[in-house]
Amino acid sequence: MYFGTPLYWRESHKQPRFLLFDSRLVAVLFLTIMHIRMWTIILSIVTILVLWFFERKGVSADSILRFLRARLVGRKRSARGLHRERSAVDFGFETEAHVQRARQMIEHRSQAAEKGKSKKGKGRK
Repeated sequence: MYFGTPLYWRESHKQPRFLLFDSRLVAVLFLTIMHIRMWTIILSIVTILVLWFFERKGVSADSILRFLRARLVGRKRSARGLHRERSAVDFGFETEAHVQRARQMIEHRSQAAEKGKSKKGKGRK
């Protein structure tokens, strides 16, 4: 390598461009050309303007597509897939009466523990 010669490999990480826009717009334009209707033309123009606006703000098309994908998938994403995910089952044992009985049992045990501590304390003196 000589000093001052262009190093084209350095440009290989850049996103390909189509005129002023990101190269992914070629897919939108291709779909518009394949199905020429007023709504597809308007949709492609809106898509081009939105991507251009966000690109001017410093947000790449990759980030926008990643954001849209995350919103479509939702918050719960299983690594195994939804078909292997276990569904929630209500066994019916956590009813209001069960919770009340558990609370009473805890109170009873704490009172018994307090009585036990007080008896041990009196016996030592």
